[in-house]
Amino acid sequence: TDLGNGDLGNGDTGNGDTEPGNEDSGNKGTDVEQQSSSTANTNTISGFDPKMPSVFSAKKQTAKKLPLTFTRKRVTYQQIKSTQKAVKVVAVHDKARKVKIPAYITWKGTRYKVVEIGKNAFLGCKKLSKVTIGKQVTVIGAKAFYGCNKLRSVIFQGKKLNKIQKKAFAKTHAKIRFKMPRKKQKKYIRLLKKSRYAKVSAHLQKKCGLY
Repeated sequence: TDLGNGDLGNGDTGNGDTEPGNEDSGNKGTDVEQQSSSTANTNTISGFDPKMPSVFSAKKQTAKKLPLTFTRKRVTYQQIKSTQKAVKVVAVHDKARKVKIPAYITWKGTRYKVVEIGKNAFLGCKKLSKVTIGKQVTVIGAKAFYGCNKLRSVIFQGKKLNKIQKKAFAKTHAKIRFKMPRKKQKKYIRLLKKSRYAKVSAHLQKKCGLY
């Protein structure tokens, strides 16, 4: 509204004092010419080829809203869907030594559930030695902890974990131990085996603490 009725439309340029000889009759012709020229240019841009989308419509089609991403305590979270108050871990500072993934995280007054550890989230964190996985996590992505060769302690706090993707814990410390709820031992060991962490369940059972 300000752009149409402000200084530009009714200011000094359009309705101010004019020098002798430059009356309205002289300016009207110029205005008409400018308007018709502007209209012609607009028609040329938007209607040059009816079969081809205009420049402006193409920009609208390609523009995408980026997902909400924020960092707390060296851990970076990303909203999974704009319509859901749920996030996943997508990155961790490479100097982090001990990380605790909470069940919920608050950002700018909004509380989000942490439901996933994303693909490659901890990839190559050479100093990481201990990680606690929150109660709401249901998925651990492929190679999430790949190459964390000092990682010796993994604690599963929750009972909702349903998927551990390929090589999530590959190339971690040889003496790594997993701590998990007693009622979920069989399920979690099966998930670890499917992720190609180990071939023999007995090998995993020796590495599991229960609570």
